[in-house]
Amino acid sequence: MDSVGVRMSKVLPSVALGVTAFLLLFGNSVVPFTVLREECLDKVAYNGLGFKELDIFLCTLVLFFKQALASDVGKWVSGYTLSLYLSVLVFMAVEGSRFRAGFFLSLTPLYYFLSQAAGVSVVLPAIWLPIYLLYDAGNRHIDLFADKKISVIRVAAIGFFLLFVVLNILGLFFPFQIRELELAILLFQVSPIAVALFWLPFATTEGSSQIHGHKSVLALHLVYVGIGVVWHLVAILFVISDPELPMQAFSLLISWKTEEFAVYFLIIDGLILFLAFLYLVLLEDGVLASISVTVGSLVFGPAAAFSLYFVYREQQISKSFQMAQKENKKRN
Repeated sequence: MDSVGVRMSKVLPSVALGVTAFLLLFGNSVVPFTVLREECLDKVAYNGLGFKELDIFLCTLVLFFKQALASDVGKWVSGYTLSLYLSVLVFMAVEGSRFRAGFFLSLTPLYYFLSQAAGVSVVLPAIWLPIYLLYDAGNRHIDLFADKKISVIRVAAIGFFLLFVVLNILGLFFPFQIRELELAILLFQVSPIAVALFWLPFATTEGSSQIHGHKSVLALHLVYVGIGVVWHLVAILFVISDPELPMQAFSLLISWKTEEFAVYFLIIDGLILFLAFLYLVLLEDGVLASISVTVGSLVFGPAAAFSLYFVYREQQISKSFQMAQKENKKRN
C-alpha cells in the first residue's frame, strides 16, 4: 500500500482538474443562468411542486437541457458526455460496493446527487477520485483480494436500476412534444440519485462468492461497452450528415453566445471527465494503457473505451484473487 504522502501527491492533479472545471463552468455561468432564471420567472416553463425557489431551480435545469438539445451540435456533444457519464456511474457504483470499499467511497448516492447539482466534471475529480485514491482502492496486491469482493446480487441490482437512467437518457433524444421532453429532463435530474438508493439493501457480505462477483462486474461493464459503441456509431452518422459538427463543437471552447452556454458546459463536462479517468488509468496501469484508452476513444468512442478498460481492470483483480487461491492451496 502506498504511503499517505504518496497518495496525497496523487490526489493533487485530480483536485486541480476539478477546480479547473469549476472555474471554466461556473466562472462563466452568471449571465446564462440569470437569463434562464428570468425566463422561468416570466413564463410558466415548468409546472412546479409549489416551492418557489425549488421550482425555479428545477425549471432552470429543464431549460438548460432544452437549450443543449436544441441543435445538432448540442445533441452530438450531449450524447458523448452522457454516455461517458453512464460508464462512470457504473464504475463508481461498483467500486463503492466492494466488501471493504471504505465508508466514504460507499456513499454513491451522495456523489450522484452532488454530480447532478454541481456537475460531474467538478465532483468526480475534486471529491470522488481523491477519496478513491486516499483509500488506495485501486491496489490489486494479492494480499488484498478479499477487499475487492462484490456480491452478484448487488451487481445485478446496480445493472437493473441503472437501466432506468439509460432509458431516461434515451428519452432526452426522443422526438417528444415540449411537455414530455421537459418531464424527461426533470426525471434525469433525479433518476441517478433515486436508483442508487434502491440497490443499497443488497449489500456485499463476507459470504458472497468472489469469483462470480467478478464475472458479474465484467458482464456489467461489457453492457456499457455496447452502449458506448452504439452512441459512437450514431455520432458518426451525425458527422456524415453534417461534417462541420466537430469544428462547431471545438469553436465553442473558444467563443460562445449566451444561448450556446449549455453546449459549452457539456463539452467541458465531458473533456474534464475524460481527463480525470485517463489520469486514473495512468496511475493504475501506466502510459501504455492510457494511450490505448485514448486511441480506443477515437475508434470505439470514449464511453466504450473506458468501459473496456474497466473490463480489463476487473480481469486483473480476478487474476489476483485466483493467484491468492493458488497460494493458499500451496500453503495447505
